[in-house]
Amino acid sequence: MESTVDHMAKYLLAIEQETRDRCVVNLNVDGTYANVLKGCYVKCFEFAVFSCGLEPKSHAYFLAPALRGICEDFIALSYLQGKKSLNERNELLKNRMLLLVFEAAAKQQAFFQKRRAFQPVFSSKPKVEPPKTMLPPTRNMASEVALEDMYDFMYAITSDVVHFNPRVIIRNAWSKDRERFDHSVNNFDVYYADFCQTYGIYFLCLFARAFQPELMFSSAYMDTATKLEAWLDEKLRWPEAVTFEEMNVEGPAEVLRIVMKMARQSSGGKA
Repeated sequence: MESTVDHMAKYLLAIEQETRDRCVVNLNVDGTYANVLKGCYVKCFEFAVFSCGLEPKSHAYFLAPALRGICEDFIALSYLQGKKSLNERNELLKNRMLLLVFEAAAKQQAFFQKRRAFQPVFSSKPKVEPPKTMLPPTRNMASEVALEDMYDFMYAITSDVVHFNPRVIIRNAWSKDRERFDHSVNNFDVYYADFCQTYGIYFLCLFARAFQPELMFSSAYMDTATKLEAWLDEKLRWPEAVTFEEMNVEGPAEVLRIVMKMARQSSGGKA
């Protein structure tokens, strides 16, 4: 029997060709903003496809941090789309690119000088300092476009994986006899796979809706996005940052979740 995730993967594969066709970059026409937008969209799409193919014991834990970048892509592009002219978007992104290149070059030079002094690395300083008018911090951009709740949630859940976090390390330990615990990131693999699949499709749908005017997706493409959104809406539970299970607290029974979902829908709100 085909799983719902397999079904979603078929929807994604059905729109893959149009995704790639719409995201081809023409250097004679596209500016930096269009180039970055198309690259970010393809990255989000490929993440969604890949996450839907995750098998049991796939080490999905290591994939989860990528959603932090996808979230920040969406926030920054939404900020640029709503707040800046096309010329301003292009200039801001070009300046941002220059700054990041030279910052990374300086940091790698310091590392290699200390750890591998024999290895040549790119090192240079800009002939002209990039303008100081740069993109605001991501959290500030999120607030500007009313996405701070999204940023805070994704920051919390992905930082658990990226940063030193004793809670998450201990959560990954599992035991059958409650005396000897085995550590492995695979012990929480079902959770992280669901996290990647759910929020991978969630961000893809957000991207498609927000940037359809620029990417000019067909009505058939957007119909598929609607089907993906329906799958998300039908899920009784999206992965949380802190779960009932890890806190040893009994969560709501499935029947109660269904009743709460139906009540929310009958009141006119989304599930």
